[in-house]
Amino acid sequence: MKNKWTTLKHWPLKAKLITAFAIVLAIPSTVIGISSYQSAKGNIISSMSEANGESLQIIDRTIDLFIEGQMENVEYVALASDAEAFLEEETEAQRTLLHTFQETKTHVEQTYVGTIAGNFMNEPTSFQNPPDYDPRERPWYQLATEHTGETVITDPYISNSSGEPVVTIAKTTADEHGVAALNLQLDAITDLLSTVSIGEKGYVFILDQNNAYVSHPHEELGSEASEFFLQLQDAENGQLDYPSDTDGENLILHYTTNDRTGWKIVSAMYETEIERAVAPILNTTLFVIFLSLLGGAVLVYVLTRSIVSPIHRLTTAAEKMSEGDLAATFKVDKNQNDEIGRLGKSFEKMRNALATMIAHIQDKSHQLSASAEEVMAISGENTRATEQIANSMQEVATGVDKQAVSVNESAGIAKKMAGFINEAVEKTDGVQQTAQEAAQFVENGNKAINTSISQMTQIRETVGNLSQKVEGLGQRSIEINKVADTIKSIADQTNLLALNAAIEAARAGEDGRGFSVVANEVKKLADQSAAATVEISEMIQLTQKDAQQTVAQMETSKEQVEKGIEVVNVAGESFHNIKIFVDNVAAEVHEVASLINSIGQGSETFVATFDDLASISETSSASVQNISAFTEEQLASMEEIAASVENLTQFAEELQGLVQQFDIDDKQQ
Repeated sequence: MKNKWTTLKHWPLKAKLITAFAIVLAIPSTVIGISSYQSAKGNIISSMSEANGESLQIIDRTIDLFIEGQMENVEYVALASDAEAFLEEETEAQRTLLHTFQETKTHVEQTYVGTIAGNFMNEPTSFQNPPDYDPRERPWYQLATEHTGETVITDPYISNSSGEPVVTIAKTTADEHGVAALNLQLDAITDLLSTVSIGEKGYVFILDQNNAYVSHPHEELGSEASEFFLQLQDAENGQLDYPSDTDGENLILHYTTNDRTGWKIVSAMYETEIERAVAPILNTTLFVIFLSLLGGAVLVYVLTRSIVSPIHRLTTAAEKMSEGDLAATFKVDKNQNDEIGRLGKSFEKMRNALATMIAHIQDKSHQLSASAEEVMAISGENTRATEQIANSMQEVATGVDKQAVSVNESAGIAKKMAGFINEAVEKTDGVQQTAQEAAQFVENGNKAINTSISQMTQIRETVGNLSQKVEGLGQRSIEINKVADTIKSIADQTNLLALNAAIEAARAGEDGRGFSVVANEVKKLADQSAAATVEISEMIQLTQKDAQQTVAQMETSKEQVEKGIEVVNVAGESFHNIKIFVDNVAAEVHEVASLINSIGQGSETFVATFDDLASISETSSASVQNISAFTEEQLASMEEIAASVENLTQFAEELQGLVQQFDIDDKQQ
């Protein structure tokens, strides 16, 4: 880890900035995209599951109505049959009843009656049983006699007469001397379910309590389903994932139980349809992430270039200065007032100051050379003044002693003041760092506010679109209700026609008896249609009411989203104002830090000066006391001074040679 951090330190500034910005852009965009996609996918799956559940409820109710109609047919035959009359041999009345009933029904393979004496009569007569056929040994007869007075339904089986899968609906006759029954063709239920669509390729099938197919678009009716479907018997309803169908595609199964028959009604929906439904959302999410990263990349490039380019130019100018080229200027953008702009301006000021200082040193070196020559001339005069100095030195010695004491006290005070200034410098550096971190936090908060405003706007648009779709659902419910009213009107007219037919049949007497049976059946069907229409109208009214409530809730949600956007906008403006304030504070703190640093440097010089003064005062005190003794040696010293002046002249020439190595502007010279 330490080696990686060391390697990172050697990265160029541009690479560091691009890497940091790339991470900041990629991670939030990816997280938001994935969470949005998963949320949308979950909503679609939930909606499709709810739709499948509603379809199953409609199918369950439709099967109930279909089975109830057939059960009522059996009850009619059982009530009208006189089993006791043909215990010995069949009667014409019974044959007429079965024949009339069979001719008026669809999806009924055959209608028959078995007696307690073992007699059997069926329609159509084209279906013949073996001579030793005994209805009392058949499951349908035994099940009906075990539940006397109740209408029972057998498990699906293959009819010996037609070879087709059927279920038998049976009931004991009113005189309890036999059982009336009919064989219901399972193709009727399959045809009924074929009108129901589950997605694009999905389908509905039915299993009985023994895990056999009652209806299936692909499997043989009456055949046993795989062991996987046995777990459907453990619950009334639920959802399962079926690993693979015959075509190798995974299925999602929703199932419910028909209370009347105990059958499992199962809807099968392909997972690939769900994936196709959410594919546009995934594509849109990836496109938005791509645009975000592309826009961010452009912004990062521009921002990185605006930071790195001035620093690169500043580095080039500093390298030239290190080589002695003080004429190399750094072009400063006057409109750039950020840290880099201020750094460039400070660098240019430093270059100008250094060039000016070198120019001054050149001037001083020339003056030093001239002054050395003057010192040579003045040294002779100093010899004459030496005697006068000896007399004055005694008086000066007393003053120097007092001055040394004052200088020592001032030096102590100056050191304390320098300590306070250094402490202020350290604290100012901490304040400057805190101000910079606060500016970064405010910038991050401002970005988060802008992202929240964008997301709240998308939510507002989604809620508006969903509200319009729910209103459209309400309008379709109204149209369906009109169709249901039309069906109810037709049922009422059919009922009236059946009543008229029954009256005419009664007038016809014995000849109209069969027609009377048909009229009664038509009347029952009309009553069933009217009742079903009423139930449909009630369901549609509930749907309209739910749609209206949903629209109202959508409007409320939309208003809340609008309020949320207003609050987020206010927060965004507050963050913007805070950012401006923090930036101003950071700039002022930086200026204060620069000023205190300058004071600190000056204080160090100040302390050093006092230390030098103290040392000089002590030395002066001792020297003044010894000057009198050294006065006699002054003449010899004058000769040494002359030699030193020569050396000083040589030093001035060397200093001029060093200064000439720096290339400065003529204006600064």
